[in-house]
Amino acid sequence: MAAKYFKLIALTFTLCIVHSCDKNNDENLPPGAVPAIVRNRLNDEREKYMNERKTVCMVNVLVRAEDFVDSVLADSIKFRIVDNLFFPDRPLRPTHPGVIHLNDSMKIRPLLR
Repeated sequence: MAAKYFKLIALTFTLCIVHSCDKNNDENLPPGAVPAIVRNRLNDEREKYMNERKTVCMVNVLVRAEDFVDSVLADSIKFRIVDNLFFPDRPLRPTHPGVIHLNDSMKIRPLLR
């Protein structure tokens, strides 16, 4: 009984090895070369990744551009408001008359009793 299972396992193993050694379309590949199916899959994944990165980059660029435009517009509005307002010059300070002497002969009283 064990011999039958051993033969079946050996036959399955041999068929797997023969099938894996089958040279489909890549029979003339040099050592270390990438098969066509793997290369195609890698190219698809790379394009997908590049498209995702490009989308993220475009969103970041648009956000930064909107912030820059908003700040330029805010500064422009602020400049126009300040430019149109008229701020008069400070008035001249009168000359100091000197020490003022009061002729007060009243005594100091508390306000509340």
